[in-house]
Amino acid sequence: GKRGHFPANFVEVVDDNNAAKIAMRQQMPPRNAFQRTMRMVMGQGNAPMGMESGYGASSSGWFQQNQTPERPPKPENIAANNTPRDFQAQLKDEQRVTAKTTKNSLKFTFLAHTWGYAFAMYAIALGGFAVFWFLEQDKEVKLGDAGNADKIFKLGTKFFFTGPVVAGAGILAFLFEYFFGLKRTDGQYKMFCGLPFRAIFYFLLSGPCFTSFPTILAGVIGLIASGVNFYSERKKERGTAPRQRFMFRCSWKIIRSWTFGQTMIILVFLIINALLYTGRTLIVEAERLQCIDDNGGDELPCVTEFAPHAKGFGTSLDFTCAIIVLPVMRAMLKRISTIEVSPNKTLATVLPLKKNIQGHKMIAFSIFIGSVGHIVAHFINFGINPVSAIDGFGVPALYSGGLVTLFMTIIFCAAHDSVRRASFEAFWWSHHFFLLTFPFLLAHGPKVWYFAIVPIPLYAYDRLVRARRGTNTMLVDYVRFSPPVLKLHFFPERIEDFIFREGQYLYIQCPYINDYEWHPFTISSSFGDLEKDGYVSLHIRVQAKGSWTWQLMEYFKLLSGKGGAKPVTSADGKSQDPPYESYLTHFDSSGIVQRGKHYGPDGKPLIRIDGPHAAPAQTYSVYRDVMLVGSGIGLTPSAAILSAVTRHKWKKG
Repeated sequence: GKRGHFPANFVEVVDDNNAAKIAMRQQMPPRNAFQRTMRMVMGQGNAPMGMESGYGASSSGWFQQNQTPERPPKPENIAANNTPRDFQAQLKDEQRVTAKTTKNSLKFTFLAHTWGYAFAMYAIALGGFAVFWFLEQDKEVKLGDAGNADKIFKLGTKFFFTGPVVAGAGILAFLFEYFFGLKRTDGQYKMFCGLPFRAIFYFLLSGPCFTSFPTILAGVIGLIASGVNFYSERKKERGTAPRQRFMFRCSWKIIRSWTFGQTMIILVFLIINALLYTGRTLIVEAERLQCIDDNGGDELPCVTEFAPHAKGFGTSLDFTCAIIVLPVMRAMLKRISTIEVSPNKTLATVLPLKKNIQGHKMIAFSIFIGSVGHIVAHFINFGINPVSAIDGFGVPALYSGGLVTLFMTIIFCAAHDSVRRASFEAFWWSHHFFLLTFPFLLAHGPKVWYFAIVPIPLYAYDRLVRARRGTNTMLVDYVRFSPPVLKLHFFPERIEDFIFREGQYLYIQCPYINDYEWHPFTISSSFGDLEKDGYVSLHIRVQAKGSWTWQLMEYFKLLSGKGGAKPVTSADGKSQDPPYESYLTHFDSSGIVQRGKHYGPDGKPLIRIDGPHAAPAQTYSVYRDVMLVGSGIGLTPSAAILSAVTRHKWKKG
């Protein structure tokens, strides 16, 4: 065929189900051992491979070995008003049916579970502080003047019962989540009028929290826990799960596994935090002692000895909150990982760049520890001497600090592994509350800019780079669903728009599903496949009905013309979505059929790609000997490396 065109026998018959093309490809047996191996991994034995290589062109076609692909014609932008009305109606009907009939297993329940524990933790701690404030403020009122007494009562508590009741509510919530948090069955925990018990339970527990200033934050978190439980009940989530671990795991075995670079970075990080904490604490303590001397030994006008520790933790938090964005600058990490420090040795083999997510979590854990120390020290300082605390730090700092704490709680509650695996959407959107955290953090402690002046602009630039890459034209030319795996082939409009290494991953977005939702997947093909055969492959495991991956599978099923196909019964007797296979094409400006499709029937791109991004397995080629072990999701980078070695690299020596 012509360069960039289908061979004639591929376009003789074009029907809605691509039956002729699929039948032709199914007659082609596997071409090599790698294809037979991957076919067996997919559970299809030595059956024909379908579209693994050479698709869409003859041996002299669009992609040739050792040559850069030419730029294909730009696909037409099919406007929504030019789409057949019946297909648009089918898309809308599918969305409505999905929204009404989807019944998931536990999904948002994990998020509700973490929010329940968050309420318990805040209620117990702040309830204790409410008791402490009441006792201390009662002494201060008796000793102070009328103005100070009014100031104390406005920011403190007037009721002694608030503290014990709130603390008791926290204990009750903890016991409930520990024994029943991840158990949801039909007909269980219902009340009158069909209202869910869990939502009402947390709504009632949060009520007493609003009777005093120190417990208001616990009340807000209780209302959020009530809302999340109500939403999970509306989604009709049913199932059980084992208790989740929330403690940070650290043992001597883990420490011994650290590399030299990893150990040095952790050591430097701890030393910097210790120096910042110690230095700031000593400075504020000296100012406090000077204040006492200036007032003739009277400590009442000055802050207590806990204030210097609060300031020390605050300075450490300024540093950690500023640098937490560094490990997730994916574009920057990709560039750094390719810097050569010696022959056949890149910077990724020296610095623990492949541990960037672990580094991000370590910094987040230090933020949690620093926040607890900062809040506890401030609350004790305020309880002992509220007048000097208000005069020294101001009332706005209390409110801005409370909002920063709330936003951090939203991020932390959705960051747990159980939440991320069950509902990546909740994890993704909750993490973006950092956009609100930084402005209020700046209002709370203006000195944070001393540390954020470099990381924040770098992170903003990194996001701009990734946003620009997401606009590159990617054409989808082949989709196959073999339950439960969706295989997706795409290729860039220009090969220089997607230069990657085996083992790397990318973020994919489907505008039909959501214009802002990105999901990470490892690339399952090698770069040689793109150079020679003209495709990049993804193998996506389709999750429960209603999930993002399920919606992606359903969307391409509609595009293949099999949207009305009924579920089939698997070998184990379970009902599952039927398999399908589809080749996507478009017409160029000359009316000639071209491989690949960029725009969907709604006028939006079928997919957007942000990547590739650096990953641990990409450095395999710098070693002389490699032992490849892959299981679960590790099978995907293993497949890419095997493809590169067995099909391309050995030919080049």
